[in-house]
Amino acid sequence: LSVNAIGPAILGEVLPLGQRSAMLAIGNAVASAGGVAAPVVMGWLVQRHPGAAGYELGFLVNGLLLIAGGLAAAMAMDPGRSRRRLAAWG
Repeated sequence: LSVNAIGPAILGEVLPLGQRSAMLAIGNAVASAGGVAAPVVMGWLVQRHPGAAGYELGFLVNGLLLIAGGLAAAMAMDPGRSRRRLAAWG
């Protein structure tokens, strides 16, 4: 399953009605920005570093960004807080 297919459904279930549209718009904007920036950055790296080095550097940068994003998400998660908020809704 893709996060793009399941993410909006999850947001629709856990967000209050007044926040759903804003969060879906923010999520789409972030995903779209990544889709626009990634080919530009990868192309720039490949042109600046000849041979396979440009691709290697591009994938290294991508991996580091994924690790940083995963660590930030892990630090921001608080299952206890989420459980309390969901219990308060009903």
